[in-house]
Amino acid sequence: MLAAALLGATVIAHAAPETDEKTKALFETKCSGCHIIYRSLVVSKDREGWTKTVNRMREHGCALTDEEAKNIVDYLVKVRGPGAK
Repeated sequence: MLAAALLGATVIAHAAPETDEKTKALFETKCSGCHIIYRSLVVSKDREGWTKTVNRMREHGCALTDEEAKNIVDYLVKVRGPGAK
């Protein structure tokens, strides 16, 4: 049982980087249509700030589903939010 739990934790740990790469690619694809990617990565905002920014971009014509917008906000908070490394 312990081995199964450890194996499950390993699978979860390996899934996270793949998800991060997919979300990074989504961010780069969607945002580079109007911006140089560097522009978005030189500022730091909290979740509320990034949510407002992403929603504003949607209002200006960036075609994002609700899920894509949430994933991009999550990514930006992770890489350019308070305490991001």
